[in-house]
Amino acid sequence: MNTKGITQICRPNFRYEDTYHFPTPRPKRGHIEALVIFDNVRVPKERVFMLREWQFAQYVAYAFAAFHRYTAVTYKIPIIEYMTGLGMIAAEANGVQKASHVREQFINMIKYTETTKALAKAALMDPENFGETGLFVANRLSSNMAKLFFASNFHEFVRDIQDICGGLLVTQPTYQDWEHAELKPYLERYLGGAGKYTAEERLKLMSMLHHLVASDFAGWHEVCTIHAEGSFAAQKMMMMAEAPIEMYKEQAKKIVGLSV
Repeated sequence: MNTKGITQICRPNFRYEDTYHFPTPRPKRGHIEALVIFDNVRVPKERVFMLREWQFAQYVAYAFAAFHRYTAVTYKIPIIEYMTGLGMIAAEANGVQKASHVREQFINMIKYTETTKALAKAALMDPENFGETGLFVANRLSSNMAKLFFASNFHEFVRDIQDICGGLLVTQPTYQDWEHAELKPYLERYLGGAGKYTAEERLKLMSMLHHLVASDFAGWHEVCTIHAEGSFAAQKMMMMAEAPIEMYKEQAKKIVGLSV
């Protein structure tokens, strides 16, 4: 990063930790985006992967997509498991977990989370010898199906969580308000949760959910879900390239009795 000729134009970090949000045992990780400019940069020969080997350029691009598309969906799995759990806990804290429409939203969240996991596992269990190189990658067709399913359904997943949380998701008092000696008794009295959830636990939960589905980070996450590791069009293009289309057609011809 300190090499002469390299310039990074960095976008500031999101407000992950501040005095407005309730503190949590584990810190929220930061994320910085950067435009990296190479201006007459010397690259050591041992760092050069290809030199005038244009005939392998397509394989390099395919290899990048093969690895990156699979990691794209697998690192998202613990995130959506966590978000599913938070959505269900929010329903409990709001006392609506038994409502029929909320249970339907639970089913949607479970379907989304577990289908994403199943597609990722399917890709892992059916690896490919990439370009007959002896380097095995997760199945490219299944990987792209997994990424497309995850990305194209994420916004609906977030919508269900937002609906479950209610308006308190964006109208909640801050942690500074909670710590204020005169205001705290009002918050404890009027914002208590259902069942065993205290006002503090409910507000702490909503503070985290605000970060995940109603903040500047949440907006970044939704855009990143679509465009990181390739857009919808990229996954669809790869699915057309990797699907056994001729096999589909041959099977259909045999059943119908076509000799075309």
